[in-house]
Amino acid sequence: MFRLSRFFQRSRSAPADPAAAAGAPEAVSAAAATEPLVTYEGAQSLLAEGRAQEAQSQLERLVAIEPGHARALNLLGVIAHRAGDAVAAVGLLERAVRADAGLAGAQYNLGNALAELGRFEPALAAFEAAVRLEPGHADALCNRGLVLQQLQRHEAAAASFEQALALRPDDADLHASLAEVRVAMGQAARAIRHFERAIEIRPQPAIFHHAHAVALAGLGKYEEALAAYDRTLALQPDSFEALSNRGNALSALGRLEEAVDSHDRALALRPDLALLHLNRGQVLHELGRIQEASASHDRAIALSPDNAGAHFNRSLQSLLHGDFAAGWAGYEWRWKNTEMVIAPRRYSQPLWLGQAPLAGRTILLHAEQGLGDTLQFCRYVPMVAALGARVILEVQGALLDLLRGLPGVEQLLSQGQAVPPVDWQCPLMSLPLALKTTLDNIPTAEGCLRADPQRVARWRARLGPSDGPLVGLVWSGSLIHRADRRRSLQLSQLVAHLPAGPRYVSLQKEVREADRPVLAASPQILDVSASLADFSDTAALCECLDLVVSVDTSVAHLAGTLARPVWVLLPRVPDFRWLLEREDSPWYPT
Repeated sequence: MFRLSRFFQRSRSAPADPAAAAGAPEAVSAAAATEPLVTYEGAQSLLAEGRAQEAQSQLERLVAIEPGHARALNLLGVIAHRAGDAVAAVGLLERAVRADAGLAGAQYNLGNALAELGRFEPALAAFEAAVRLEPGHADALCNRGLVLQQLQRHEAAAASFEQALALRPDDADLHASLAEVRVAMGQAARAIRHFERAIEIRPQPAIFHHAHAVALAGLGKYEEALAAYDRTLALQPDSFEALSNRGNALSALGRLEEAVDSHDRALALRPDLALLHLNRGQVLHELGRIQEASASHDRAIALSPDNAGAHFNRSLQSLLHGDFAAGWAGYEWRWKNTEMVIAPRRYSQPLWLGQAPLAGRTILLHAEQGLGDTLQFCRYVPMVAALGARVILEVQGALLDLLRGLPGVEQLLSQGQAVPPVDWQCPLMSLPLALKTTLDNIPTAEGCLRADPQRVARWRARLGPSDGPLVGLVWSGSLIHRADRRRSLQLSQLVAHLPAGPRYVSLQKEVREADRPVLAASPQILDVSASLADFSDTAALCECLDLVVSVDTSVAHLAGTLARPVWVLLPRVPDFRWLLEREDSPWYPT
């Protein structure tokens, strides 16, 4: 997102001195009577004519005679600031406000100089003083908003920009500044209106169009964002930011080859930026050009060794290729990767990654990502217990009942419950690293989960006898999953390919609105979603089925852990756990 640099505009004039307004000059002392007459107004005129050095000389003479001449000190501060000496400007302007704290212009100019030095809290105080003295000071209101924005006080910043806009409703920069704050507040829809108004008032700045595009992309309006990026590039063809973000929008639209071209154009302009290599690598990964993607991420890491996104993406490529040693180590970068949708739990206890014996110790193992991840990696819990540890397991509430019988668990907690004292802690998805998992020693999931026999019996009674195989279907996962478009289907796409003969049972707990009429019009599929209260119900139903056909979501892991036959529908480049171009899974023999 852009920053509108408005701190250091031409300062507003201080209120005129009554004597000066009447035409009475501010004369120098009798000792300087032989010198040319020096007045504050004369210095102002010289400065207005661009004769800054002469104005400065006259103002310095005034201040030498009258050290508390607030307006002269103010103007000297403005001259110093314009000359690029913000430190000297602050010193002069602080003298001005000490001499006359009621001089709004001096307070405003002091705020500008302090802001340039990054001293945002005192700058804010100066702008506040200027606004108190002159409530209609639109520039002070605007710059107060910019300082509040720097201080991450977005709500107060928005209010300040709104006040300034009430005074200057056709100020394009103010609309853009307010829009940017709205984006930071998660109010992209409100921001869009102000970006559009800024562009309507002043359509030339490419930065307006680019910020507008970023906000549109944040709302998932990728077609509109793409058009806005193109308008940006029409005004500023060398904008590598717009080219790279355009590539991201094209990628979101599934136009991957075009996305690579846009990223390549960005890199031609700035080959030294790690972020551009990272963005390109992500698209190459999705295209299945894994070696090229790895090279892009390696280049990003070379340019920015602490780039968490590049390290994390590189780990996924290692895991896809079965290089678990490098992959699990790199996967730890997920905690620093701002693109991940997980929020790490903060524990005071140290992270255990296999570096110390656990015999006689208590360890907290905790879920961190999706339900499927918890189901896949809960197989490690008995292994940790076998090291002599007392294991406390914290999981999502939806899995609590299902995991009550997991071997090796001494205490089972739902996320959000109070955690008792422990010696160590480890996220479930760090256990493959801690226990040195390779392709050859992946632990079995057999015996980790068991369906409730009573629930199984109820499902068998409900399903009744069948002349053909019973096949469970899952065609979509969570809508909020970042890769949902690459894994979920519409039910109509699946129904078109269902062969006659088997009886089909929907394992979808949540059926999307677009799929409801299709499901209602498909009598060959039994809809039991209303009876799937939790994962224990789903597990019991899976035990009654001859086959589960699922997209890459939690039910696939559930059925696999229960050792039921599973067919998983995957994109050409799947999630790391399924490896590349395989028809089987070392994680799930069935």
